[in-house]
Amino acid sequence: QHSYRNMALFTLAVSLIAVVLFIALLKQDFKRLRRLSENVLSYDPAKREFPVTRSDQNDEVGIIQNAIIKMVDKLNAYAGELDEANKDLEEKIFSRTRELEIANEQLEKLSLTDTLTGLPNRRHFEQQYAQIWEIAKRNGMTLSIVICDIDFFKKINDTHGHLVGDAVLKEIASILKATSKRSTDYIARIGGEEFILILPDADDAHAKEFCEKIRQQMKGLSVVVDEKTVLENITFSFGVSTMIPKEGMWPKVALKQADEALYEAKESGRNTVVVYKGAIGE
Repeated sequence: QHSYRNMALFTLAVSLIAVVLFIALLKQDFKRLRRLSENVLSYDPAKREFPVTRSDQNDEVGIIQNAIIKMVDKLNAYAGELDEANKDLEEKIFSRTRELEIANEQLEKLSLTDTLTGLPNRRHFEQQYAQIWEIAKRNGMTLSIVICDIDFFKKINDTHGHLVGDAVLKEIASILKATSKRSTDYIARIGGEEFILILPDADDAHAKEFCEKIRQQMKGLSVVVDEKTVLENITFSFGVSTMIPKEGMWPKVALKQADEALYEAKESGRNTVVVYKGAIGE
């Protein structure tokens, strides 16, 4: 009995020691798991910094730690690939956006330009005229409007064809651009054989002189129709309206007056310059 009692006490003591050691080891493992959990929860994929190093221990905690490290390495690799893909995508989007912007700019330019002569078209004229009118009104500046068109242009088209008519329009557009020396002068083709000139800070005498220069240039104009025929004696008629825009004036009044002057030029035999003589701004 004494021997059995000693053996039982020894067994109990060993068991107690084993339990204490187990609990101590378990607590140590819990600390390692807690630290590992805290590091996992604090991991930021954007920074890709994971402070846990590979474990040399082959216990459960060590296996879990190494598995997590391997998973984080894969996540970092995928994140890097995703960043590169996003960078490429951003570059492609920027490039395509710029291409679209350039295309839109070209379309806008085409929508405001007469493709045959390269001059601004009616749409562009309407935009610019409103701005020029306001500037002249604000500064008390004289503004001359000239509407001009080619005499007997329909006959040119009917006799020689539209390709010849187009060639005439191109030549006249070149003469108009070459005659205009001031950067403030504005020239546009507003339809068919009709052109319009806006001459800021120019009185009727200056406007008439400008038109006469163009008319003189037209005398030397010749367009080759084919190897045998040369189209010459192409003439222009001009209608001029000059005024100082004021508050309450309607911008289209100047256009109406220039158009009436052009009609008078046509009625008086064409190939001439007529300045509107009615009351200014009526």
